[in-house]
Amino acid sequence: MESDVRIRIVLQPDGRSVREAICFALTTEALPPLLEPQLVGLSTLALGLEGYEEARTPSGIVFYRQG
Repeated sequence: MESDVRIRIVLQPDGRSVREAICFALTTEALPPLLEPQLVGLSTLALGLEGYEEARTPSGIVFYRQG
């Protein structure tokens, strides 16, 4: 399956700017957005990114480290 990774800067409601990586498969999002992505590895068939995933829970918003 072929995917596209796009990184953009998103303006938050409080005025801060956050980098966001989005993985697209065809025209739909394949994975949740990755906040503040950093490139950690690169090879012929792979791209390694690390960052944070936002999750909404009953007790509030939490951020999980993802790679």
